[in-house]
Amino acid sequence: MLTTSQSYVIYQGNGAATQFPYPFPVANAAYLQVSITDNNVSPPATTILSSSQYSVTGIGNGIPGAANPTPGGVVTYSPPGGPLVTGWTITIQRIVPYQQNTSLENQGGMWPVVVEQALDNLTMQTQQLATQVSETSNLAPYIIQPVTFPANLAMQSLAGLHSVYKTANTQATTITGFSDMTAGNFFKIIIGDTYTTIAFATWEEGLASGSIVGHQGQSVTFVGGDVLDCVTDGTYVYVIDSAPMVPAILPPITGLIITNDETTPNTKLKVTSVSITMANAVGVKLCQTWAAGPESAIFPAPLDATTLGAGGLDTGSLAANTWYYIWTIGDGTHINVMLSVAGSWANVSKTYIYGYTYARLVGCVLTDSNACFSKFHQFGNKFLFDVPQTVTLALQASYTEYSTGPFPPIAMAGLFQIVFFSQSGQASFGFSADGANDYFVMYAPVTGAAGQGQFELPFLTPNAFWYKNSNVSGTPGVSVRGFMLNL
Repeated sequence: MLTTSQSYVIYQGNGAATQFPYPFPVANAAYLQVSITDNNVSPPATTILSSSQYSVTGIGNGIPGAANPTPGGVVTYSPPGGPLVTGWTITIQRIVPYQQNTSLENQGGMWPVVVEQALDNLTMQTQQLATQVSETSNLAPYIIQPVTFPANLAMQSLAGLHSVYKTANTQATTITGFSDMTAGNFFKIIIGDTYTTIAFATWEEGLASGSIVGHQGQSVTFVGGDVLDCVTDGTYVYVIDSAPMVPAILPPITGLIITNDETTPNTKLKVTSVSITMANAVGVKLCQTWAAGPESAIFPAPLDATTLGAGGLDTGSLAANTWYYIWTIGDGTHINVMLSVAGSWANVSKTYIYGYTYARLVGCVLTDSNACFSKFHQFGNKFLFDVPQTVTLALQASYTEYSTGPFPPIAMAGLFQIVFFSQSGQASFGFSADGANDYFVMYAPVTGAAGQGQFELPFLTPNAFWYKNSNVSGTPGVSVRGFMLNL
């Protein structure tokens, strides 16, 4: 059995000692590793000795079945320059291979000592792993190596400010940083939009897009969503790399319903949600989740397209035959809704919503030829016109692309309904998502018979689908009932 949990021992040099005992069993001389470490240099330098540089006794002691049941022995190390001096250490360690070489055959001899040796070897492997884990957990979380700075890096002075520095920016700005400057430290500058702030390290907000004016007149050009990787030499921060921001992954919206306001349906919308989580302007921090009872809207009033700012349009006035996007916006305390022709937060006008740094796209609405909202209901990501929109599909013998339907760019599938009649014999109507393969095919079996149904067709190409028909009488009645949104 194995009665000690120790698998290594370390001795300090004193200028005299040459013999170093070890108290644990070692079954094979190949399993013993002896190393010396010079702790007078930084980082300490370790050398593993070959078996010819030292002598050892006690190999096999304490192993089940051994003549000497007492584990351990002595390593003798006497280097040519004399015994190890202060500042040097010697480590004696048992390192067993991660193998199980014991074979117990059916109807063969069953020797308890063999089983015990196998169990002891397994325990030695466990002790070995425990030592590695312990040593790893005691290490510093990272080691900063000396940094050599290329001459062509853009520099930013970081003298004399507090450890967390944020300020509103609307133009290109000279970043003057913060005071805790240790050579070799790394920073990130995260770029936001016109009305967010500058920040370093792990803070989530960013600087307005433009150029950073450098210490010697150099500039670093960037846009919203960029992340500038920087490193400091103790006086300046050098921009060493940049990469686009990875958007935050947001949980699903629950209880989302969007529809026309009952009193003023042409210019106002009602938005209801039980729970919604948004992200900041560059998508790196989830803001809090606002929630309300399942029967109540969490927004303060209907979205009014005759006003500007939170609760209205981001800019301008309603235009005819235009898709508008519905955004939820927040400032960390308040939540509201806003309408914009921009489907990207970076392109939404922020002129009238200063302080609202959180946002999420939640829906869309189409205006008609009179610049009034079409009547619709949206449930989650499913959008339904109150009156289906008719599309004209001419007679086509082979698959033909159609891309002018009433779909916003964020639609990922169309919801169709169709009625057609056979002109002569069997008639058919086919739809395809890629222009090559049938996705949905409907038949009218005999002359005068009708084919009708509803189906959903995914958009593999944005807002486009393919159709073909044969023996169809007149212009087929195909209409768009709605679509599924990519939110």
